[in-house]
Amino acid sequence: MRNYMYRFIFVTLLWALASCSDYLDVKPDKSLVVPQTLKDLRGLLDNSVLMNGSHSTLSVIGSDNFFVEPETWQSLVVLPEKNAYVWNEDIYESDINIMDWKYPYQQIYNTNLVLETLDKIERTSMNAIEYDELQGSAYFCRAWAYYQLAQLFCKTYDARTSDVDLGLPLKLESDINIQPRRSSVAITYMQIVGDLKNALELLSAKSETKTRPSQQAAYALMARTLLVMDDFDNAYLYADSALTIDNELLDLNIMDANEEFPFIRFNREVIFHTAMVSSTILHPRNLQVDPSLYGLYEENDLRKHIFFTMGNNGSPTFKGSYNGDRFLFAGLSTNELYLIKAECAVRTGKMEEANASLNTLLKNRYPEGWEGINETERNRLLDIILRERRKELPFRGIRWSDLRRLNKHHDHAITLTRQMGDQTFMLEPNSERYVLPIPDIVIELSGIRQNPR
Repeated sequence: MRNYMYRFIFVTLLWALASCSDYLDVKPDKSLVVPQTLKDLRGLLDNSVLMNGSHSTLSVIGSDNFFVEPETWQSLVVLPEKNAYVWNEDIYESDINIMDWKYPYQQIYNTNLVLETLDKIERTSMNAIEYDELQGSAYFCRAWAYYQLAQLFCKTYDARTSDVDLGLPLKLESDINIQPRRSSVAITYMQIVGDLKNALELLSAKSETKTRPSQQAAYALMARTLLVMDDFDNAYLYADSALTIDNELLDLNIMDANEEFPFIRFNREVIFHTAMVSSTILHPRNLQVDPSLYGLYEENDLRKHIFFTMGNNGSPTFKGSYNGDRFLFAGLSTNELYLIKAECAVRTGKMEEANASLNTLLKNRYPEGWEGINETERNRLLDIILRERRKELPFRGIRWSDLRRLNKHHDHAITLTRQMGDQTFMLEPNSERYVLPIPDIVIELSGIRQNPR
């Protein structure tokens, strides 16, 4: 099983590198084992290293929740990390280790192969449950991969321009000879939403294995996607539907803040588990939490001591990953859903529901006796909720998407800065550098249009 999965991953690289005619001349060896059974397909989707452990770090590196010392930055040898930190025009330079593009398209290849193979397998009363779970999982995982790619390589969704903004090449077949051009942002998000709707019809409400998708995960990703799209009415409904299935939260009052890594993997808040790849710049010995984030936590906020610890340099570093170690959690969880529901509620005039959702979360983040929030002025409550999003969800890649979408609203747009010795780097609201360049090798081999920088 493992051997043929790795062979298929190798074949997938042909698409991941956006194959040119030279690559198209390379045909898979006829002796390779082709997946034919439901068990084979389960093996493809259960490849947790690829499907759950290969999330890009660039959405964290480019945001404003941390900083590194100039000498640390200068010593970085991974070019995409070094360049993304200061928002350089050229992120990849000559580096061909383009994992931020490659891994999601490998995931997409696997999902397309699963869907195509299922079309050749008869669905019977004996295999219906597993058949539907596999099909629903494939739709979800494809939506997940396209969502991650869209946050890095496309402009954020804007209804006014989404029909003309450059979207992703939407690869919907496993055939490497089919080379799609770039779609629009509107069509990219339409594909994500469509795949999630298909997944919702097929998946079980919950999954016993948190590295596998579930109906709750599809509701949660739909809520996150629609929030980015400013579709607040429907994002609220999908977040509420996900919480109807399971609304459990961790009570930080009963956690040990002295633990090196306080959160266990697959804890009760986790709906769908993914983790980011290893990163030098984000290693705890290098990462220093930015004062603009750390200063938001009151002394009685339990997250201040459970999320952070003092590093060797005397500055706070992050230890609060839901991966249970130094690798950063990047999945879906119930705490995010409460914040989506709260934000969408206040934006649509449901003040009571906004306060209730926020307080349900925060009563588990403060000591017993905490008074709660009862804010009746819309803009003040929205500010509180957005502040709590930043405090509750640091180092998950979510902040990057939030910065991008909030830039559209002048009241919440900010300019980011990095100071490297005498040199100051700036990322202004709505800058073209909020969209990463597609790796040069992909452009050269495929001929698709590059993002302006």
